[in-house]
Amino acid sequence: MKKKREKKYELCLIGAGNMGEAIISGLLAKKLFSKKGIMAIDVSMSRRKQIKKKYGITCTEKLSFCRQSKRVLLAVKPQDIKGVLREIRNHVQKGQLIISIVAGKTLQSIEKAFPFLPPVVRVMPNTPALVRQGVSGVCFNKKVTSRQKKEATRIMKSIGQVIIFKEKAMNAVTAVSGSGPAYVFYFLEAYLQAAKGLGLHEKDAEVLVTGTIRGALALLLQSGEAPEGLRKKVTSKGGTTEAALKIFDKKKFRDIFKQAVKAAEKRGRELNKM
Repeated sequence: MKKKREKKYELCLIGAGNMGEAIISGLLAKKLFSKKGIMAIDVSMSRRKQIKKKYGITCTEKLSFCRQSKRVLLAVKPQDIKGVLREIRNHVQKGQLIISIVAGKTLQSIEKAFPFLPPVVRVMPNTPALVRQGVSGVCFNKKVTSRQKKEATRIMKSIGQVIIFKEKAMNAVTAVSGSGPAYVFYFLEAYLQAAKGLGLHEKDAEVLVTGTIRGALALLLQSGEAPEGLRKKVTSKGGTTEAALKIFDKKKFRDIFKQAVKAAEKRGRELNKM
């Protein structure tokens, strides 16, 4: 009888782009896995060389090597996932945990690629994960064991916070936190333009705006107060803040924001069907 190949690695990442690298960096920084316990598979030779040099982990282009790991983390672009799943379908073994951070791909879309039902975790991270300040929404299929749920959660906690959801909520998670950093950056762009429009020097405007955002968030987190209460404390009747907020209300800023996030959630549902 042929001897079963021993699993050598704790985690195999398929895709070593920005998010894949963030996870590698987080896992090593938190000492969840050793360098010898992580393998990255990527089609780009230059990227493999870069990751190997920077982190000292095993890097290869051979997708078949994923069978040597206890867990496989899919971190490729949505347009590449079908080809990757087709390549690994006969190499993934029963009980081997699959974690997918591929945007818009459901648990079912991953499951149906294999000749058996594997344990699958679907994750929606966001880009602040690059500085270990991410927020990840996570859901599981019925084959994921309690132990595997803890393992997947620990892996994602290496790059920030983790919240567990039912899969039906994942489109909302994508719209709120997955796309969310772009909303913040968009607001910052407008804020900076407004500051410079008042005649402030670009560098001064950047310090004022980014410092205000950072300080306001710190105040929110440390005070434990609701945003509404803190806003009211800044807003004096007949003052400058009230004058600005009246414009936001007049232009229906809240309604615009709700519509925008709802549009993102709708698009997520559409992408899931593709």
